[in-house]
Amino acid sequence: MNTIADLVLVGWTPLALLVFAFLPARRAGLVVMAVGWMFVPIHSISTPGLPDITKSMCISIAVAAGVLCFDRRRLSALRLHWLDLVTLTWLMAPSLASMANHLGAYDALSALLQRSITWGVPYVFGRLYLTSNAALRDCLWVLFLSGLVYAPLALYEVRMSPQLHRIVYGAAQHNFVQTIRGGGYRPMVFMHHGLELSMWLSWSVIAGLSLWRLLGVRRVLGIPVALPCIALLGTVLLCKSSGALALLGLTIVLMAPRTSRLLRVLVLAGVPAFLLVRAFSDGVVEDTLVSWISLWSEQRAESVAYRFDNEALLLDNVHRSPLFGLGGWSFLDVVDPWTGRTNQAVPDSYWILALSTTGVVGLISFVLALWLPAWRGMTARRPSRAVLACSLLVGMSMLDLMFNAFVTPLLVTMAGGLLLLPRGQVEAQRAPAARGARRIRATATRGMLRPRSA
Repeated sequence: MNTIADLVLVGWTPLALLVFAFLPARRAGLVVMAVGWMFVPIHSISTPGLPDITKSMCISIAVAAGVLCFDRRRLSALRLHWLDLVTLTWLMAPSLASMANHLGAYDALSALLQRSITWGVPYVFGRLYLTSNAALRDCLWVLFLSGLVYAPLALYEVRMSPQLHRIVYGAAQHNFVQTIRGGGYRPMVFMHHGLELSMWLSWSVIAGLSLWRLLGVRRVLGIPVALPCIALLGTVLLCKSSGALALLGLTIVLMAPRTSRLLRVLVLAGVPAFLLVRAFSDGVVEDTLVSWISLWSEQRAESVAYRFDNEALLLDNVHRSPLFGLGGWSFLDVVDPWTGRTNQAVPDSYWILALSTTGVVGLISFVLALWLPAWRGMTARRPSRAVLACSLLVGMSMLDLMFNAFVTPLLVTMAGGLLLLPRGQVEAQRAPAARGARRIRATATRGMLRPRSA
C-alpha cells in the first residue's frame, strides 16, 4: 500500500472542486486535466465491484464533479449530433468485445464504465467548453505554461536520473533500464514513460510557438515569448526521443503560414494509409523501413523491428475475432509456432491495442474520433489560427499513437471541441476594410481609368 499515492488519487477530486470554485469552469477543467496529468502518480486503487481508480480515472472524475457542482446548467444544454456516434461507438466498443467473446455482463458493464469515464468525460468537456477560438486559445495557454512548469523537473532528471516519482510517491513508475539512453538519462518526472514526457513538452513548444507566431503574443511574465520557447525546445532535445523531435519538426513546418493546404492533407491522410499498409503489406514495408533505420542507428532499428514483430503476432491473433476483437483479458496471449508454448506479446502502439481488444469496429471508431477533428482544421481553406494550432496538436498525437500508446485527457478534450466547432469559428474572418481605405482605393482606381487629357 502506498499511502501518499492513495491520498493524492482520492484527494484529487476535492482539490479540483476548489479550483472550480475560484476559476471559470472552462479554465478550471483545463487546469485540473493538465496539472493532474503532470503530477498525479502512476498508481491504482482497487475498488470492489468497480474498475480500479487510476490516474486517468481520478482526473476525469474530478472534472465531472466540478462541472456537476458548479456548471450543471451548461451540461443540461448539451445536444447530441450525429457525429457524436463515432465517439459513442468507441465508448461502447469494449462492451461489444466482451459480449462477442462471452466474458459476461459484469465485464461488459465494467468496460463501458471505465471507457466512459476515462474517454467520455474529457470528450464531453470539450464539446461543452471548447466551442470558440477563445476557448482553444485558453487550451494553448495551459499547455504552454504546463511545459514551463515541467521543464525544470525534466532537466533535474536529465542530470540526476528519473527519480522524482520514487522520491515523492515511493515507487518507480517504469523500468529504470529504459531510461538510460545516449550516454545519459531520459526523464519521466510523473508520467508513464519518457516518450510520453517528450510528447507533452513537444506539445508545449507547439503551443508556445502558436501563441507567439500565430496569435501575436509577445511576452509572458514580462519575458519575450521566444526565450521560453527556445528553452522548451532545448529540453525536448535533452529528452532524447527521436520520434517526438521528428513530429515536432513536422508540426512546425505544417504550422508555417506559407505551407500549402495540400501538404497538410497528405500528412493527415498518412494515418489511414499507415494502417492499411500495416494490415495488408505482409511485412514487406516493415522490413524495408527497418533496413533504412539501421543505416542511421542499429539500436533504433532493433527497437522498431521488435515492435513490428510483436504487432505481427497480435495481428495474427485478431483473425480469431476480427470484427469486435478479443476483449481486454487474453488478447496478448500468443502461441509460439516452434515450441507450442503460450507467451505474451508486448504491444507499444495504441492502434494495435485498439484493434486487438475491440476489433475493426473499435479501431475505425477510435481513428475517426481523432482524425475527423484534426481534418476540420488542417484542411480548412483559411483556418483560424487557434483552430489550426489545436488541429495540428491532435494530428501530431494521432501520428504518435501509430507507434506509442499515450492518450491524455487534454487530447480527447481538444478533439471533442474541434469536432463540432461552429463553421464561423473554424474559418478565419477577413477584416473589413476601413471606410477611408475603401474611399482611397476607389479614388485611385478612378484615376487610373480616367483618360489623359490632350
